Amino acid sequence: MPWRLAAALLPLELCQMRLFDAHFHPQRLASAAARETLQRAQESAVVAGAGCGCCPEDWHQLQQLAREFPDFLVPSFGVHPWWARDDGGPWLPELRRLLLEHPHAGVGECGLDGGKKKEIPMQVQQEVMERQLSLAVELQRPVSLHCVAAHGAMLEALRKSFGASHAPGLVLHSYCGSPEMVPAFARLNCYFSFSASILHIPKHAAALRAVPEERLLIETDSPDQLPRALRGKQPEGGQELLNEPQFLPLVLEGAASIRQVPAARLAELTFDNAERVFRRFAELSEKSGRATSASAACDGLRAEGLFVDLTRVRCGRGLCPSSAEAKNCN
Repeated sequence: MPWRLAAALLPLELCQMRLFDAHFHPQRLASAAARETLQRAQESAVVAGAGCGCCPEDWHQLQQLAREFPDFLVPSFGVHPWWARDDGGPWLPELRRLLLEHPHAGVGECGLDGGKKKEIPMQVQQEVMERQLSLAVELQRPVSLHCVAAHGAMLEALRKSFGASHAPGLVLHSYCGSPEMVPAFARLNCYFSFSASILHIPKHAAALRAVPEERLLIETDSPDQLPRALRGKQPEGGQELLNEPQFLPLVLEGAASIRQVPAARLAELTFDNAERVFRRFAELSEKSGRATSASAACDGLRAEGLFVDLTRVRCGRGLCPSSAEAKNCN
């Protein structure tokens, strides 16, 4: 059977929810590994996900995966700031062509990274991002944004490109800005997506608490940001364990504890928010059998003695014996 440690660590109810992974990168894996990862995701509680391109060299692979997994994968095509170059944007016509060919695709991952400003000047990053934002305005597409140590500059750039708001929506992936900046970004129609970093970085957990529920998303950012609960583990064959969409319930569980809300409620609202911003999942919510399939997978783990029913609650320190104690850790 596929290696399913995340499911084995989760209570049954988390296996029965519908989840949406708001940001991940399947195209960064070898073709066979990417397909296996998406197949495992489809067998889990994750109903759909937004796969984000990083550079022109990975767009073809992402496009192919989107064609093979049309009910699961919604692509976004873009140039990540780590791949930004002062080259005048020769990739822009190809980006436009892909977006026109895929009317449900978004723009991104694009953005600003202050941590890379020595290698890639901020002016270059900003010019590359603004070309993509202009295309998002023209074609009215949602945008997946990378922002590290540059939230003031990002806010200014978004206001310049979109004015008061961008109707299709903007997603600040793995949000690491301050809680105080949340209202200003929200007024521009930004959504805030959170990864496993909320489980061990107090600043990120504080930002999670500050986001209005109608603006909240969750993500894996896989194959990066493997949850700490899985680090040091090995899948079948002993190869390096990478993050996957199937591990999204671990983020959900932690986010629910931090916000002190039922996991089922958080799963529902983050799925609905993702449906709204990515504009293509209404039909998926009507499909039957996905929750049943995920539940059956957990039942199979129990039968094989692999399911561990956790009664403790994850918190900032690791695990607490109760929800009440977890409240004091966040």
